[in-house]
Amino acid sequence: MKPWLIEPYYLAASTREELEQALADAFGIDEQGETLMTSHIHSVTLTTPMVETGNLVSDGEGNEFPEMAPKDGAYAEVRVREPVPELSAFAEMPNPSVAEYYESLSQQTRFDAEFDLLPFGEVFIQTGMGKDGIRGIDRLKGVMTEVSIHPEKVDDVINWIAADNSVVELTYQDVTALISAFNTRQQALFNQYAQWRTGDKQDPFFFY
Repeated sequence: MKPWLIEPYYLAASTREELEQALADAFGIDEQGETLMTSHIHSVTLTTPMVETGNLVSDGEGNEFPEMAPKDGAYAEVRVREPVPELSAFAEMPNPSVAEYYESLSQQTRFDAEFDLLPFGEVFIQTGMGKDGIRGIDRLKGVMTEVSIHPEKVDDVINWIAADNSVVELTYQDVTALISAFNTRQQALFNQYAQWRTGDKQDPFFFY
């Protein structure tokens, strides 16, 4: 195999006829073992597994070698250049390197979604890390704590800096609603992420 050929894809078939049809349907090429076309700008090379039959064959010069024959229920091993996600749709078996790649990306996607802005009227309220090193959601929860300690402040109005640096007035009820919206979004995010993890991870994680 050429040195640039990497992660294999497998197209399984119970008969050689089924294999040939699967290859033709997926790639539009036969199984001769050489690149006949490019798919998604990636070179494709196919090999068919061979097994020893138990017999010996001669090379005509007095040397004998194990006889090799295509494996029963043969499958094709498809190797492509990186990046490979586009070709995973043709593979019966998920590509572990693609899953690992999207798993690493999903961590930042999940973090960004969890601490995204919250809408409040015509502005947005920050929930992520501020320049002072404190998350916006923690500041909102701090207001709740302050009111629980000093109930007489429940009717106070708080001046709050929105994401666009404008100043908005928040009531205790506004703060409660923002925290509730954050918690609801967070739970939806965790549910979607958990569902994504149960799949083959051949596509990136997105939060909707």
